[in-house]
Amino acid sequence: MIKKLKIIVILLLVFSLLVYIFYRNSIYKGADINTSISEFSISKGEGVSSIVNRLFEENLISSKLYLRYYLWEKKLDKKIQSGKYQLSKNLSPAEIIAIFVRGDVIENEKNVKIIEGWNLLDIAENFEKNNISSSKDFLSLTEAPVSSWVFEF
Repeated sequence: MIKKLKIIVILLLVFSLLVYIFYRNSIYKGADINTSISEFSISKGEGVSSIVNRLFEENLISSKLYLRYYLWEKKLDKKIQSGKYQLSKNLSPAEIIAIFVRGDVIENEKNVKIIEGWNLLDIAENFEKNNISSSKDFLSLTEAPVSSWVFEF
């Protein structure tokens, strides 16, 4: 009887060790060696389950269960910030969550340098070259009164 109990205890310890190793590998290693970057958006008020499911569907994490446990263990589930993020598949789930908690969102702002002496065509070409707007859109805005402009924030 004692011999069977020892075997059961040893098997439980081995099983627990294996689960812990799989957990560590799942949380602290990237899902893929692919370094391509993709955008990932989190809506305001979106739940952790939805975020974790989408991360899994986009192959950014390898285990939903381990990530949910990690969030619960570290008490990070309420600290995830909404926004648009750039993520790579070689980031570990722990690194991804750290990005979400810090709020390292994609900046939508660009610095614009307009050189003295440029005319509207020069500015329009610069905007198009720097992917700010098409020169046609910019030039049409300059001809319209400001009251007719539509701002999308």
